[in-house]
Amino acid sequence: MSQDDEILELVRETLRDCESRHAPLSSIIMRCIRISRLRKDFINYWWLSLELINIMDKEARSRIIGEIIQFITREEFNHFDRRFGIMWIKERPAIQISDHMEILQTTNVIAKSIGEIESDIESYTQYLRDQSIPPGLHPLDLYIAHRDLQQDRIATMAFIENYQSIIGRVNARAHDFLSKSEQQILFSMINSDIFANYQNYVIRKLSEISSESVGIFNSAYQRMNESNPESWAQALTSCRRLLKTVADYLYPPRSEPVIGSDGRERILSEEAYVSRLWQFVTEKSKNSTSGKLLLAEVSDIGNRIDKIYGLSCKGVHDKVGKFEVDQCVIQVFMIIGELLRLNE
Repeated sequence: MSQDDEILELVRETLRDCESRHAPLSSIIMRCIRISRLRKDFINYWWLSLELINIMDKEARSRIIGEIIQFITREEFNHFDRRFGIMWIKERPAIQISDHMEILQTTNVIAKSIGEIESDIESYTQYLRDQSIPPGLHPLDLYIAHRDLQQDRIATMAFIENYQSIIGRVNARAHDFLSKSEQQILFSMINSDIFANYQNYVIRKLSEISSESVGIFNSAYQRMNESNPESWAQALTSCRRLLKTVADYLYPPRSEPVIGSDGRERILSEEAYVSRLWQFVTEKSKNSTSGKLLLAEVSDIGNRIDKIYGLSCKGVHDKVGKFEVDQCVIQVFMIIGELLRLNE
């Protein structure tokens, strides 16, 4: 079972408990925290962790912030710190009971953790069960005891209901987190399966060209995932080599001029690998719509690699981001797959 499968199973198990309300919400949130950690979802990890602490506990708050601050920007921190603070205040209103047994809303906030709130609900519920009027009271004392008991029950039940409404709101948010996580994991797994099938096809076809071409692709992929600009430049070098290897296989260099689709003559030499791929697509696809699209992609990726590689070679690494390199490597991989399918 893959990690995605294990996380999905945990998400669905927690969803069932969240919907049935059989498990304590504090237990559900603990599992949600585990899910967010496994998925490196530090924004949701933040608010989920806050649910399990008393908000007045500065040390606990600092511990949570210390864990997530390294993974988010200052702008994200400021935005979500304000957002979660507002959310906490809205979801945890405290109430008061007047002398006339009226339930009054206050500006106070219940700072307790979900676990503490659940414990208080259990204590209040047990208190209601244990309430009783001692036998043998004088009728007047019996009336007073009965009145006091009723008032006490009304107040206690009001506190329980207020706590339960807090539990319900947080439970709804946990359910939203879980259902979205389930959807995202499923989408990711489907895309991974599609890409894995495509990857297997390309690697199999590359191995038919030469064992070296598979090694070039692996080198590009490994360098792409490293954390320094020099490695990214090497990844782009591997991309150029891989495109040239495929071009040599599909459309070897020609010494005589070749007329392109624009009517111009060109010498498709050893180094003109992008032009050779362009000519290969032109001759193979005639004037089909898909062929024109592939022509544009081949031309674009050739220009993009040359531009980014040129910046890297000049030492201006601050202008070459990892995202750009990742996009180039992936696009080269996808285009090679299309070219090899076209050749079939």
